[in-house]
Amino acid sequence: MYIETERLILRKPIREDFAGYWLMKKDPMATLYTGGITPYPYEERYKMFQEEWVDSGQNSEFTIMEKESTMYIGYCGIRYCDIMGENELLYGLCSNSWNKGYGYEAAKAVLDYGFSILKLECIAAAVNPQNIYSEKILAKLGMNCAGELAMTGWKSCGNMC
Repeated sequence: MYIETERLILRKPIREDFAGYWLMKKDPMATLYTGGITPYPYEERYKMFQEEWVDSGQNSEFTIMEKESTMYIGYCGIRYCDIMGENELLYGLCSNSWNKGYGYEAAKAVLDYGFSILKLECIAAAVNPQNIYSEKILAKLGMNCAGELAMTGWKSCGNMC
């Protein structure tokens, strides 16, 4: 699995990505709207990363690398969400990669992949209502707010079907 955009490379996660992922998960700014700093110690979070991202064959999740520097800058993918009952677009970026358009660029590439390669009929998204930047990205992608998710307080952004 490999996607290339103008400025990014999205590829299957590998063990070596964990260093960048760990720094992102320990950054209070980068995790402000995605559940907060990981409460798990390094070894436990590494094992989870390995199982969820590297070894999982059932999800379509990618490491995002800046093409020019080949630096890890985040993740983006599609995972089935039980709460929404849909395939969900998800992404997270290291805070030093914000405000560069990378979130939109990666999300658009993954949506295109989901519809054209995976042949998914619908892809949904959810956003913390305080995360206005992600809400703008989702709106730019054509995913308008469809209401509140009852169990989380997050906004459900309209399915792209």
